[in-house]
Amino acid sequence: MDVEHRLAALGNTANMSNDDLKALYDRLKQAARATNQFTSDLLTANEQLITAGLEWRKALDITPIIGEVATASQAAVGDLARTGYSIYTSMLVPLEKMRTAFERLIVAGQSGQFELKDMAREFDKLGVSMGVLKFTGLENVSRLGAALQIARRGAGDASEAANNLQNFLAKLAAPDVQKNFAKFGIDLPRLLKRARDE
Repeated sequence: MDVEHRLAALGNTANMSNDDLKALYDRLKQAARATNQFTSDLLTANEQLITAGLEWRKALDITPIIGEVATASQAAVGDLARTGYSIYTSMLVPLEKMRTAFERLIVAGQSGQFELKDMAREFDKLGVSMGVLKFTGLENVSRLGAALQIARRGAGDASEAANNLQNFLAKLAAPDVQKNFAKFGIDLPRLLKRARDE
């Protein structure tokens, strides 16, 4: 009954027909069996993606990937849904490259102390900051994963490391910081553009 109620609400939000809802639920059940996740958890991921503005068919396409990653990393499905949305909308990684983006974050997590389950809790804010700085695309997903590993070395825990990196990225885009750099003859926007180009 809970699932039916949530599907009806989702149908209203996404303007879906009854046939669309049935197709969505069937695919969620298939994905749940294939990834060893609960159907209700994968529905939660879809609710988050669709409510955030992703078209329901696109949300459904990345749901099995989110399920696989959740099973492999023990990360929360909801956190991974927000991460996937940030990768797609802020870091401009196409949906067909979503699996590769998550694989890169898993590798980064295995290479240091900042695991994917921790990244998933923080990634949506960091992804927005990277997007603002125009550090987008698959390579910059890898770079963000690596930057989190470096930030973790000087922090007490993963949350502090993410907060430190978030503050750093925000400062790079702040007009007053750019003016302060300019006082020393450093054109920070041009420097960042060169870094992106190179």
